[in-house]
Amino acid sequence: MQVQDCPWEIENIGKRTVQLNYTKDDIYNSEEVCNAVKGYQYLVAKVPAGNISCLLGLQGDGFKMIETQITYSKRIKDFDFNDRLLRMFKGKVSFKQAKNTEQLICILERMTPNMFSTDRIHLDPTFGPEVGLHRYRNWMTNEFKRGT
Repeated sequence: MQVQDCPWEIENIGKRTVQLNYTKDDIYNSEEVCNAVKGYQYLVAKVPAGNISCLLGLQGDGFKMIETQITYSKRIKDFDFNDRLLRMFKGKVSFKQAKNTEQLICILERMTPNMFSTDRIHLDPTFGPEVGLHRYRNWMTNEFKRGT
C-alpha cells in the first residue's frame, strides 16, 4: 500500500485528504490503514479489480464503495482520433484543448454540476454535485496553468 497525501483537496473540497493506493498483490492490513489515515478528514482508497483482500478489509474498517474507474489515456501530441479504443467512446466524449485563458474560461463556463455524476465527490452525500463541479474546475485551471 502506498500512502499519498492530497494537499490540493483542501482547496477543492475543504478537507485534508489521504489516498491509499493498492496493487493487485497487496494484502490488507487493518492496523497499517488505521495508522495511515490518522489526522485526515477524507479517506480515499484505490484498489485494483480482483483484490478481494483489500476490498473486504476496507469495508470491514468502514470504507464504502462509491466509484469505479476505467482509465484510458493518450498523449495529446500523439492523439489519433481514429484510434480503435477511442472509437468505442465516440459521441460520448469530446476533446478540446484550451490554448489561452479565454478558451479555458469558455470551457469552465460550459461545465455543469451533473457532468461528473459518476465521480466520487459528486456521489458522496457529504459533498454533492456543486463541490464536484468546483473540484473539476480547479483541477482544469491548475492543469492549464502548468501547461499540461
